[in-house]
Amino acid sequence: MADDRDDDEAEASYPVGYKRPPIEHRFKPGQSGNPLGRRKRSTNLLTLLDEELDSAITVKERGRERRMSKRQAIVKQIAANALKGDPKTLDLLLRVQKANPRAEPFEFSPAADQEWDEFLKRRIASAQQDGGHESATQDVEAEAPGDDVPE
Repeated sequence: MADDRDDDEAEASYPVGYKRPPIEHRFKPGQSGNPLGRRKRSTNLLTLLDEELDSAITVKERGRERRMSKRQAIVKQIAANALKGDPKTLDLLLRVQKANPRAEPFEFSPAADQEWDEFLKRRIASAQQDGGHESATQDVEAEAPGDDVPE
């Protein structure tokens, strides 16, 4: 009984106001302010398509069962039909390949490495002569070797 009076006195001395809600309206320990949580967004068509194409299926290939994604199975089917001579599939395959070219692999050459070394030495020397590095780095893009490569 005495404990109840102490709680009432503590509540009465507690200042209620801005950012200080009454004790009975505070969140209880372990209780969330939003128990249902944030609503889930609706997924768009491309997300649904990606999820479906990435799901795995079992395919029989050369007498063996093999698991692969639906995306991979579709590509295998398109390639197989193109090899059989289906003109529509062959046209589709060539259009997709033309629309998505692969990047050329970077080839290292000792001459290019030497050219970069000389370029960097010139830039460092000019920066030391100028007394600062700011002017040397401003136009690096304009003088960088290898920019004159034809496409």
